Amino acid sequence: MYQQFVTHRNRTAIILVIDGSVSMKGRMRINSQPMPMSEVAAMVANFIIDELVERARRNKRVRNYYDIAAIGYSGDGIESLLPGDGDGLISVERLAEYMPQPRTYVVEQKTPEGVSVYAHFLLHSWIEPKAKGSTPMYDALVTVKDMVEEWCDNSDNHDSFPPLVIHISNGDCSDAGEEELLDIAKRITDTHTNDGNTLFVNLYLSPSNEDDDFSLIFPSETIFRSNDPDKMILFKMSSVVPKSLEPVIYDMLHQRYRGPYRAVAFNASVCEILSIINIGSSSVNDFKR
Repeated sequence: MYQQFVTHRNRTAIILVIDGSVSMKGRMRINSQPMPMSEVAAMVANFIIDELVERARRNKRVRNYYDIAAIGYSGDGIESLLPGDGDGLISVERLAEYMPQPRTYVVEQKTPEGVSVYAHFLLHSWIEPKAKGSTPMYDALVTVKDMVEEWCDNSDNHDSFPPLVIHISNGDCSDAGEEELLDIAKRITDTHTNDGNTLFVNLYLSPSNEDDDFSLIFPSETIFRSNDPDKMILFKMSSVVPKSLEPVIYDMLHQRYRGPYRAVAFNASVCEILSIINIGSSSVNDFKR
């Protein structure tokens, strides 16, 4: 299980789910800089999409290795955030035709000696920050469930690496309680291809006054504890990392504890986000023509 290589015949799907509610106006620290959580969410999403487009590039051409979607939820309801001519999944080959203008980001990083080093990097602005109105998380995840169910039911995808859902949120929800959220998360992760069940990763963002320096990536089930109900719900909603990926997490993230791990990250840095994508879509690193 979770061993399938990604090819242009056995493709996979990556779905981003992004909280755009008013609570995302709160500020947090990322790489020592205070930013609104809405901007952090957009930056992380743009980083992921850029990375996926580049991974699909072969000889200056973007190959059709996977489908991508970005679903936003806010006071405006549920909406597709990517350019294109559809409301759902779009092939990476087609998405690359809509490449937006890049934006320069500056992040501060500390050396082991405590010296600040500023790094500049470009990201294409696929998704713009949003922080408006209510938080219909449940309705958004119902939409995602329908998308992955349809994708997995397509006979062309039966032997593919299963979909990867990445949810970026501060944990607030205005349209459901814990029981409903856990139920819809299970319905998402119950969808599957012959290679395994859909993987559901939660990236949790919190205001700086809550967790100034707190960062936790794929915690072990045996050690994770929190008094924050939002954190606990997201932890429980997240996939248990497949056994086949546990050694990758242990080595790459220098974990102190063995698995099982939960596919959830709290206030991850940009570099840590890249590690998560390396883990969560390990087969995407091993394309075959």
